[in-house]
Amino acid sequence: MRRRLVAIPLLILAVTFQTEAVKIIDNGLAPPEIVHTPVSTKPRCKVFAPPLDLIFILDSSGSLRDKFQDEIDIIRRILKHVTIGKTATRVMLIQFSGTQHLEFNFEKFTDREELLAALDVLRHVSGITRIGGAFEFALQQLKTPGSGLRDGTVPKIVYLLSDGRTHDYPKDWQMSDVLRREIPNIDIWAYGTGDYVAMAALANYTQSEQKIVTNQNLQKLEPQFEKYHGTEICEQQPTCVKGSDKPLDLALVVDASESLDHLFSDQKKFLVDRVLGNINIHPEAVRVALITYSGQAFVHFKFNSFLYGNNTSVQGFVKNIRSIKGTTATNVALMDAFDLLTSKDPSTGIREGVPKMALVLTDGHSHRSPKDMAEKMRAAGIIMIAVSVTPRPLVDEAELRLIAGSEKRAFTPPNLHEFESEFMKYVGFGCDGIELPPDAKPQVRGATDVKCTEHSMSIVVRTQRALQGLMYAHMYHDEPECMMKKTDNNREIQMTFMEGKCGLVKTPSAVSKRQL
Repeated sequence: MRRRLVAIPLLILAVTFQTEAVKIIDNGLAPPEIVHTPVSTKPRCKVFAPPLDLIFILDSSGSLRDKFQDEIDIIRRILKHVTIGKTATRVMLIQFSGTQHLEFNFEKFTDREELLAALDVLRHVSGITRIGGAFEFALQQLKTPGSGLRDGTVPKIVYLLSDGRTHDYPKDWQMSDVLRREIPNIDIWAYGTGDYVAMAALANYTQSEQKIVTNQNLQKLEPQFEKYHGTEICEQQPTCVKGSDKPLDLALVVDASESLDHLFSDQKKFLVDRVLGNINIHPEAVRVALITYSGQAFVHFKFNSFLYGNNTSVQGFVKNIRSIKGTTATNVALMDAFDLLTSKDPSTGIREGVPKMALVLTDGHSHRSPKDMAEKMRAAGIIMIAVSVTPRPLVDEAELRLIAGSEKRAFTPPNLHEFESEFMKYVGFGCDGIELPPDAKPQVRGATDVKCTEHSMSIVVRTQRALQGLMYAHMYHDEPECMMKKTDNNREIQMTFMEGKCGLVKTPSAVSKRQL
């Protein structure tokens, strides 16, 4: 016999979004995302470094749209230099423009790799600039129970990334003074964003130009934090990419010409079920770009697309693409794919040192031979796979072999059953040096997670925007331990219910040895 937790239904009520004119999609719940593989490969580390509570306040206003990535790069450099750990440097990040958002507090991440991954999904907000409001919000968050702020013996640095121009003067310098008075052992440092920095304003916050770094003295950035650069001793572990799959930059090149019109739905089904269904689209696993073509090529999105950065969104987009009237210009589409896969521009989302693949879905019959372009791509180290759902004799198998450069990477209906055995070599689950069970699959974290232990059940709910409201166990809304009032700007709510309370009961269920 095995015991399991059974819970009565839980409801989230009285939820009101802070922005009145917001279009709610799927009830406001966040879309699913790929998370870690079931197999843990994180090495155990011993950390030796002075403690520091580091608060980044990131200016995401409209005037700094073109400089947002520069600010992210500064944060990355700092995180790579200091020693991250529960007893060393812990990090909180607030993003602001006219409003403020807590991206994460000190308790969220205690690992450098996870912090750097969190930066990958930050997006520019836009709006006016209220530095005073950001300082005030930071003070509120630091005083919030559960923020992870340590006592006054631990140094604290508020690190402002901004050009210093604000719409709420004099609240900016007033709140910087309040922050210093009310939080023990705290200091304010700054990075002056861009080429036109209001140095007087930043110096007013930091009380010393020695605590300000700009593009003119970037070499001083890491030395500022040298005191917190300690030692990390980690055991050797196999390398594994978050998201559970091998990393790959994958260009999907889809023939949408008239010759395929009658089979276009079959081609889309193959793409959704057997290509997208076998990969993890994730910033650290498989990044996808999509090109469709007939007489011309159309790049729908590149590797850096935030809107199409997960499986669900890409599958939804592919299901809605339409065929295009015109001839078949495979060579033109391959030229666009080559430009994307060999680009040196980081804004395209292309990654250095990550394998590159072009997967071409076509029946062949190109107006102009793609031979030269396909050879050029293979010579650049790009893996070429060609697939057709068109049966003989309508498919030009010779052209597919010409694109792929090898019969084993050219697939038509007679050998489509072998597609996965070849494709999975480049995107297969798992990590070098670790064997996963035969049924291992990537985990998908959706809008709601439920985790059970022997005596409790935890529920995590994620929303697309910050919300305010009440979360409680049905019929127990008036019991403090069974409810949570949401008043902050975090987009994630977590509650834990203990056995015997809030309607949570444990009942036995028979489970076979095979199920166990």
